[in-house]
Amino acid sequence: MSRYKAYAEYKDSGVEWLGAIPSEWALKQLKFMAKIKNGQDYKDVQVDEGYPVIGSGGQFTYASSYTYAKESVLLGRKGTIDKPLYINEPFWTVDTMYYTEINEDIYPKFLYYLALTIQFSRYSTNTALPSMTQEHLGNYRFAIPEDANERKKIANFLDHETAKIDTLIAKQQELIKLLKEKRQAVISHAVTKGLHPNAPCVILACSG
Repeated sequence: MSRYKAYAEYKDSGVEWLGAIPSEWALKQLKFMAKIKNGQDYKDVQVDEGYPVIGSGGQFTYASSYTYAKESVLLGRKGTIDKPLYINEPFWTVDTMYYTEINEDIYPKFLYYLALTIQFSRYSTNTALPSMTQEHLGNYRFAIPEDANERKKIANFLDHETAKIDTLIAKQQELIKLLKEKRQAVISHAVTKGLHPNAPCVILACSG
């Protein structure tokens, strides 16, 4: 992380997992940055095409109406609780997913990146199906810049950097796919058509 310039001064956050934070930053609970709202049952509004219906596992159908139409950060209530989502279109959430009504002074994408740092393992209830309460989420403390412009600058930087990383991941996944196809083709050719006369001699195969 040496490419990132250090701030001039730091202070103890008083939070074990945060450690020292820039001196001009402050601790803020999620409930003071956004209202956390419950999702609703979707069965009466389900259609073939329409607004996305989203649960903690992601989108799974469509609705004729929407729960909320502004930018929001979605937080899992039950099931897959550790994968916050950012959405900037009208949507419907079900009861396994919370949505947020974000305060005007909080840049939505910045809140999304904050949510990705939540240590869900500290808070998920001890049940067979992981779950998070509104209280635990609302009381979660983050270190954030006091300056709203700096918060937006951080979010824009992360948009740029994560997009580059996602592109590299996609290229690697495509390469892995091609290598798997080549592997299967080599196996199929060898067992159905035999070896090429110039195929390399493997010790065990040629020892007899």
